[in-house]
Amino acid sequence: MLRKHLPLLIGIAIPVLMVLLVAASIIIPGMLVQPQYGFLYLTTSDYSSNWEYSVEKGQLTKKKARTPGDTGSEPTLYLHDITTNTSRAVTFEEAQKLKLDPVQISPDGFEVVQGQSGDFLFFGGSHYPGSYYIRGHGVSKRLPLKTEGRYYYGGYQFLGWILPS
Repeated sequence: MLRKHLPLLIGIAIPVLMVLLVAASIIIPGMLVQPQYGFLYLTTSDYSSNWEYSVEKGQLTKKKARTPGDTGSEPTLYLHDITTNTSRAVTFEEAQKLKLDPVQISPDGFEVVQGQSGDFLFFGGSHYPGSYYIRGHGVSKRLPLKTEGRYYYGGYQFLGWILPS
């Protein structure tokens, strides 16, 4: 009986095994590779700000913007804890105590990217300005960042990866 239906069983088993292998190749890397570095970012709710933030020699700096008569609001600084995937607001003084690396790719090979849907044949993907992901090593994970900006202006600015002191 088994010998009679062997080709049918093999014909069904091969596609099932292929689906399981593809699913495992997608799920397992996400379970094994986890980002190790949190990061500092800022958000704005206006088109402009009175301050410019940057990282120099591993420390956050703040300079007065050169635009005369600028009445933009003060940006909000956030520290993102990658282990809990949460952000919390921090003061400039707290952020200055952190050792930061401003490069786009973390020491463990991850980067924060803005969300975008995939392309469909010859048509470009849709752009979603409010969604951000941490991506690296073939893994992508959504980040619930506190972005305040509107579609055309303001929003999110990556400042640096938080390094151990």
